[in-house]
Amino acid sequence: MITIGGYLDCYAAGELKEALPAGIEGGTGDVVISLQGVDFLDETCLGVLAGVHKQLRDGPTTRSLRLVPDTAGHLTRLLQLMGLTAAFDLYSNLDEALTASCPGVPVGGMGKETSGSAQQSRGDDR
Repeated sequence: MITIGGYLDCYAAGELKEALPAGIEGGTGDVVISLQGVDFLDETCLGVLAGVHKQLRDGPTTRSLRLVPDTAGHLTRLLQLMGLTAAFDLYSNLDEALTASCPGVPVGGMGKETSGSAQQSRGDDR
């Protein structure tokens, strides 16, 4: 599981682009990214998430990107306005995303946390 938080604008996109692939490399299962702590997400960082989604989908084994938007619904609304709700697997809460069933497929990319300006902070294994 990867947790992202803070203000994610074009200035944070480069760090996010480096941090996310590092958090999913070597995994074999689906990847859950919690955006519950995100205060702002611009189109540049949304593009980074789309790139990760494509990387997982087109990799040697098909993996899924499970997103948990903010609880207030602002990010979900942004994805709706941009027509991207069908492009991502969206979940209303973290437990739902972590337990979503894909028979025999574990959740990968565990133990990474990204916050603020897309810098890795501490890792929490789940």
